[in-house]
Amino acid sequence: MSFSKLLRRCSRTVRLQPAKAWIVLSSLLLINIFFLYLLSAHPSPWVTKHGSFVPRGLGRGRGEGACGPLRFADPPLPVTALASVPGSGNTWLRHLLQQATGIMTGSMYNDSTLYTSGFPGEGVNNGSVLVVKTHSSDPEVRGQFRRAILLLRQPHAAILSEFHRQHGGHLGHASRQHFDEDWETFVPEEARFWRVFNTEWLQFAGPLHIVCYEDLRHDLNSTLSKLLGFLNVPVDRKDFECALRRSRGKFKRRDKSGRASENHSLSEVFTRDMKRIIGESDVKFHEELKKFYHRRSTWLDPDA
Repeated sequence: MSFSKLLRRCSRTVRLQPAKAWIVLSSLLLINIFFLYLLSAHPSPWVTKHGSFVPRGLGRGRGEGACGPLRFADPPLPVTALASVPGSGNTWLRHLLQQATGIMTGSMYNDSTLYTSGFPGEGVNNGSVLVVKTHSSDPEVRGQFRRAILLLRQPHAAILSEFHRQHGGHLGHASRQHFDEDWETFVPEEARFWRVFNTEWLQFAGPLHIVCYEDLRHDLNSTLSKLLGFLNVPVDRKDFECALRRSRGKFKRRDKSGRASENHSLSEVFTRDMKRIIGESDVKFHEELKKFYHRRSTWLDPDA
């Protein structure tokens, strides 16, 4: 049999109706996109250089209420960690920094929801972005950064916020069933993680700037100004004022009038034993924080 006849026979065996062909091609495309997304779920050289596999057209620049277009830093900046326990407001602070500076913020992770909603630097972890989000305190991770920002939030609030995120997404809330099933074991584990994570970042070898979530909420102007001074990037006054006006951002979970869920008040979700465990973690961390500030004052003034 000649090659041309064989080719015609093969082509007949794979010929599909147009509708079926479209279904097959669409399925193959979706499968490829899915596996590309899985490949970009963790930092890699490709993602670090090029960012997420999500199509660029899906990004929205600065998102809703934008102050202006976003750009990569040029020349590159010192690689700077934005370290926090999950639930501490990391995404909100990234939004504020992007609005004020016009420079993209990056991440050690690749959250496609964030990427398509105003964080086009998601998945990038080099000096082309202003800061790099991380929820890890491992020495290997800390060693990748030249400077760091440690974002602190009161442990009760951080633990509750992360519980809502795990069960309700970036903007949703955990249900009563989630509280009944998972809350009792979640709190002690997160309380310990909160203490260990923040304590380990106090050991960071490079310049470290500490920001409190509560200060951002109650004195945004001063707190953000000090942080931008630490980052040492030029900020236009109009952009800074725009960032203050549009400070809320898209991924700041709406408060439920002091309630932890539809069926629980804040006082109900934290039992006496939970409050004791969290309180002990808080006290131990603040002891380490005092030591940190004492070391810093000694560096600045050897006679202190």
